[in-house]
Amino acid sequence: MEIFPMSFNSHTLLATHAVFLVFLFSSTLKYATEATILGNETDKLALLGFTSKITEDPSRVFTSWNQSVHFYRWTGVKCGLTQERVVSLNLKGLSLAGEIPINLSHCVNLKSLVLDHNTLVGQIPYQVGFLTKLVRLYLKNNNLTGIFPVSIGNLTSLEEFYLSYNSLEGEVSASLAQSTKLRLLGLSVHSFSGEFPPSLLYLGNCQFNGSIPSSLANASKLLQLDFPANKFTGNIPKGFGNLRNLLWLNIGSNHLGYGKNEDLDFVNSLTNCSRLQMLHFGDNQFVISNLVNLNLLEMSNNILTGSIPDSIRRLTNLGGHNFGNNLLIGVIPSSIGNLTELVCLYFGLNRLEGNIPSTLGNCSQLL
Repeated sequence: MEIFPMSFNSHTLLATHAVFLVFLFSSTLKYATEATILGNETDKLALLGFTSKITEDPSRVFTSWNQSVHFYRWTGVKCGLTQERVVSLNLKGLSLAGEIPINLSHCVNLKSLVLDHNTLVGQIPYQVGFLTKLVRLYLKNNNLTGIFPVSIGNLTSLEEFYLSYNSLEGEVSASLAQSTKLRLLGLSVHSFSGEFPPSLLYLGNCQFNGSIPSSLANASKLLQLDFPANKFTGNIPKGFGNLRNLLWLNIGSNHLGYGKNEDLDFVNSLTNCSRLQMLHFGDNQFVISNLVNLNLLEMSNNILTGSIPDSIRRLTNLGGHNFGNNLLIGVIPSSIGNLTELVCLYFGLNRLEGNIPSTLGNCSQLL
């Protein structure tokens, strides 16, 4: 029997296979090392490009950004544990002046970019949309101008986006609706116009018009809905009752409501929002004054804000009125004196100011 040749061939094959695996492993390790080094250098150059766009650095934060130490030790920079690629850049509130550089988009592993409360100017680079791993993007409280970048819609991992208190204009791109993971978003105090794209969260003091989309009721993770001082019309979707995590709902100072009794039907749906802490829908076209046969109005122990409407004078059959323990401000309207059937009236535990109107003397049945 010729056993030796068979054994020899088998051992030779195993040895060859082992050599190949060692070669493959070493090649892969070499490639991974080279890729990491190349990635590190790319991130480093991108960060240095950022410093070239900064014209003022009163906090001298960039003195640490030098070649004598590795960039993961630079102020505001945080790297991942494995590849040492930049995952976070936080330069909040350092009074930095300058522009956001285009080449910052080369930090492709960036998950958090926080540049708010500075004095950055210019446009938001379109290339920001290349940072597809971004989860947090904070650019609020700067002097940024230009239009809303369409490329933001590419950031499908984005959960928090704040752009408030800048000077952007034009329409908010509907592409933002592609960022389906958004939980917190601020776009207040701009010159935005056009209709309201679904999935936005904080839109105070803009110029949005149209109706509030009912599709927002599907965003079950929403914590805050803030639409004050816009031009929204129509009614508030009853589906908002599906937002069980909602803590804050502010729709004040719009053109919501049709002046009909059913305008406030949405309030019933909010009973499902057991975590709700603030509700503001004042300064709209909602009315309770059409309920002329109302005898008792009990709204105490809520979180009602805004002022007492002068139109309350129409509730001439009202015998009991309790707005106690809310957050009402302003003065008691003199029109309260029209409610001559009042027996009980309570405004305590609010933030009202001024004098008690003399017209209250007309309410002779008050106890």
